[in-house]
Amino acid sequence: MEKTLNDYVEGVFRSIVFVLFSFILSLGVLFWSPSKGYALLITQERRHSINQIRPYAFVFFALVLALFLPSLIDAAKPREVSTFEYQVYDPEHPEAGALGRAYEVANERIENKAAGAILIAAIAGIAALHLGTTASALGFFRLSTRRETWHDALFFIGGLQIFLIAIALALDRFASFPSLNEVEFLRRFLFTPFALLTSEDYREGLVYFDIINVVLLATFLVAPLAIAKRFSQRSDRQFWARYLRTVLPVLALLAVVDTATVTSIAIASYVADEIQPRTSRDDPFTLRNLGCVFSKDTAKPSISGTVEVRVAAANPWSFDNGDFTLIIGADRTLSDGPPRKNSRHPDRVFANLATPITFSAISPPLGAPPFLMQAGQAALLSIATSLKPDEVEFVAAHPEPRCTLAYLQDYPIGAIGEIRVEKQ
Repeated sequence: MEKTLNDYVEGVFRSIVFVLFSFILSLGVLFWSPSKGYALLITQERRHSINQIRPYAFVFFALVLALFLPSLIDAAKPREVSTFEYQVYDPEHPEAGALGRAYEVANERIENKAAGAILIAAIAGIAALHLGTTASALGFFRLSTRRETWHDALFFIGGLQIFLIAIALALDRFASFPSLNEVEFLRRFLFTPFALLTSEDYREGLVYFDIINVVLLATFLVAPLAIAKRFSQRSDRQFWARYLRTVLPVLALLAVVDTATVTSIAIASYVADEIQPRTSRDDPFTLRNLGCVFSKDTAKPSISGTVEVRVAAANPWSFDNGDFTLIIGADRTLSDGPPRKNSRHPDRVFANLATPITFSAISPPLGAPPFLMQAGQAALLSIATSLKPDEVEFVAAHPEPRCTLAYLQDYPIGAIGEIRVEKQ
């Protein structure tokens, strides 16, 4: 019978609906029957059932969901309104709701090719999982049919595990301090039990999130238990000790599946973070050509200098007292001792200046703050601060010290320069 245009259109829509519902149905089967669900999915897949998603597609959609979910949740969350923000409610121009904001973000990510980065990252994750399952099948089993069953079983269970990580990712977006990217989240997720027990990396108000993550992590780790039990009895490699015949094979296969899945999602997260397009930061102004001079005047030792400021072309910007701080840093020496554990700058040591900084615009002569610089305007600022005896010792004890001028308000703006010692 010759197909008509309606038949082709209906086939396209049936395929779209099939993929979505089959993915959800497969997850439901795995959750409903963790010990036998994978076997049922493999049986249906080998019967070429039209209602069954295949293993590679199952993992692919799980990875895409995990990588795409954080941005959609961020967009769907209600926008936080500042206390001093003036709002106008116009019934003729209503604001987009949660679903509308999520659609706008999804459409934006497609337009700026961020969605393409996620698809490539998902393919990289599938490739890593494929290599892990294939290598383990060759190492444990001789029969090709058993290797194929092991391969498909790991893909279905791996997709389930990635979905559990997607749930944890969704919870992470509602935390007070969500992870910056999926790689950082994965590190936190895997080490949540240690952070909870030792109070390391403790974040106030997130203990309940940590407890939920521990439960999800435990579920993630034991999800392949049924596969490990079944295939440990069918392994052709006789390297298990007699007295551990019932325990060691199960633990070994469980570790293999968990390692393969963690490696897969880690590689996918890393690739997504590395290749997704990034927009340049739009700072209201820039600091350049910072130069500092250390004066050894015994009566009043100080650090002074100049820095160039250029306001962005978009809007003017105001400057006031307390907007800047000066930080003195140098390479760590033996006299400084070892760095603190988990230090962000293990090779550097810093002296905190408690003395406030005075600054003024000398060219053009805008004078002392507060003053307003127009859009696109540039100026030369003069900075100065007095030093305490311990700060003077710090500068004298470290070769090639450097000064950093940091902006203290809403934007991470700063400049770094060398400290030149003034000749007496």
